Amino acid sequence: MNILFALYHNLSSNSASHVDGVARQLIARGHNCAVAIPDADAGTTRFGTTPYRVLLFDEAARALTAGRLFPPTAADAGGGAENNGALDVLHCWTPREKLRKFRDRLAAKIPFSTVIHLEDNEWQIARSFLGDRGFSLAQRDKLPHAFPESLTSPVHAPAFFAAAAGFTLLIDSLAELVPPGKPTSVFWPAVDTQIFHPREPNPGLRKELNIPDGAALFVYSGNMHAANFREVRSLYLAIHLLNRQGRPARLIRLGKDDIRLPYGYEDWARQYSIPLGFVEDRHRIADILGLADILIQPGRPDPFNDLRFPSKLPEFFAMAKPVILPRTNIGLVTRHLQDAYVLDNANGPNIAAAVTHILGSPYLRQQLGQGAINFYNNNFSWQRAAQTLEKFYTALLTTNGKTEPVA
Repeated sequence: MNILFALYHNLSSNSASHVDGVARQLIARGHNCAVAIPDADAGTTRFGTTPYRVLLFDEAARALTAGRLFPPTAADAGGGAENNGALDVLHCWTPREKLRKFRDRLAAKIPFSTVIHLEDNEWQIARSFLGDRGFSLAQRDKLPHAFPESLTSPVHAPAFFAAAAGFTLLIDSLAELVPPGKPTSVFWPAVDTQIFHPREPNPGLRKELNIPDGAALFVYSGNMHAANFREVRSLYLAIHLLNRQGRPARLIRLGKDDIRLPYGYEDWARQYSIPLGFVEDRHRIADILGLADILIQPGRPDPFNDLRFPSKLPEFFAMAKPVILPRTNIGLVTRHLQDAYVLDNANGPNIAAAVTHILGSPYLRQQLGQGAINFYNNNFSWQRAAQTLEKFYTALLTTNGKTEPVA
């Protein structure tokens, strides 16, 4: 099969890690893959040498319409048929506007089967960014400005969803966003275990980052935006509470802040934190995670968290560190005090109490670290994810074939 993955952002996004993981495995299974991105501002060297081509949307569109993106082969590994180099599957990584427009542009020229990937509650994200009033106006196509291409449009998404042959989901709860009758397939993301694996903390790195001796250390590797800033704020609060309670603690923040904390809160929140911003080098990210005493995913059950799979969690579990997380999404599967420390609401006070419990019990700390790596090994695999996608693509193409371009 010839598969083009289309990302809503460049290679610096967490979604790019997922595409890289499955694309490498699909290529190893005999398929041709390429990745289309809207811009190349960051992350261009994040995955080193890739076995797939990375193209801008315009480059991919020109190559596809000219029949030059994929090489013809004698037999296609997916079904044994001759492969003429034409596109079989366009896998749009989320239904956001820039991807809808890219798909429609291609669909006017060439035939292919469309698959849409869901990894978040798209409507909740749009509501968080636009506000309740803005989202209400967007539903009626009455926004006083152009709809943001980085969000999913409530006006145009239904036609995009209808054009899809099927949907892939990061977690089964996302199926409630899929139109009735559309086939779905669920896979969990993994990590590159040659990079993310258990290790002893690097004392030189701890010194480089100016971590005080005796301070408990926590690492949060994620962006802060309108949909999750309250959760990140609660993590700052937990670290502040630990220090007030006499337990020295520091938080290393990796990632970008797309929204500022409320006035007067930012300086207080960062009193005990070390913001490093976006770190492209995944080896350095893993080394920093290796410094942590505990890895924490803040949050609670709500419309945003219930329909998502935090991309940092496979990294957390792969490091064999105790993991604290809320009882939603993956927290509904992990066993409390075995695979992870599961909180009904992972807010500031509850996180601080959980940290105190774990650090006060060497046995529990060891048990949770071992439970984390066991959970990773039992549940996360790029090979299994690629096999799941291969079967799904094959079934869709067998059942539906390709959608012919609209004249």
